[in-house]
Amino acid sequence: MDTAINRPGPKLILLIGPSGTGKTTYAQQHFNPEDIFSSDDIRDNLPSEYSKEKNKKAFLILFRQARENIMRIPEQSGHPFQSNPATPVVI
Repeated sequence: MDTAINRPGPKLILLIGPSGTGKTTYAQQHFNPEDIFSSDDIRDNLPSEYSKEKNKKAFLILFRQARENIMRIPEQSGHPFQSNPATPVVI
């Protein structure tokens, strides 16, 4: 897929789909590594435990990290609607 994303202002991009469909590959090709928040990466760093609880913890951490970064965008860009601010990407 070769689709460009126009980013006129602060936003959050969610890449959602079944395993193995290229979400991570797409994010790595189109966004800066520091802007990508991956549930797989977080889950891999959690202690081994029952899968359902591990997924729940991973997504709580993921959404907290994304929320913290969205809240920082206006501070970094000087104005909440300045063009081309950092865009957190959640996969």
